[in-house]
Amino acid sequence: MASKGTSMSSVVKFSMKYGPYVIAAVKVAKEPVTNAAKRYIADQKSQKAALDHAKTVVDGTVLKVVFEELPTWVVYSGDEAIASYPTVSSLSQALIKADLTKRQRPEDVTTMIDKAQHGVTKSKDSIAKGAHLAQDGLTKGTSIAQDGLTKGKDAITRKS
Repeated sequence: MASKGTSMSSVVKFSMKYGPYVIAAVKVAKEPVTNAAKRYIADQKSQKAALDHAKTVVDGTVLKVVFEELPTWVVYSGDEAIASYPTVSSLSQALIKADLTKRQRPEDVTTMIDKAQHGVTKSKDSIAKGAHLAQDGLTKGTSIAQDGLTKGKDAITRKS
């Protein structure tokens, strides 16, 4: 096992060797990554607003379209487009090339929050399954040990 001094010196060597490259990469990538993250968060907020609106109208559905290079969520009541998130200048222009068969009811749309909650539930299920398997192994191990003790006692009894 490496001592603290050896591992610390390897960290220092690594940082001296690759540190300037990391700094240059951060300087180059910081702005594009930040902008992409902001666009993604804005899209998630628009999606949530559209879904909330669609839940409040009769026969509400949503459709995601790209208008002026931005993802736009259009809310429908029946067959009529009633709103968009974010708001666009011309709703009819946004829907010219849209495939209206891809409209979804709010209950059918999986959001990032739903996916995260599903991941937590899945993790809890995996942990519970692991605990169950460990309990089964412990039970089986205990029964094997008890069988061994019983056989040992029987062997001692026969010798006497």
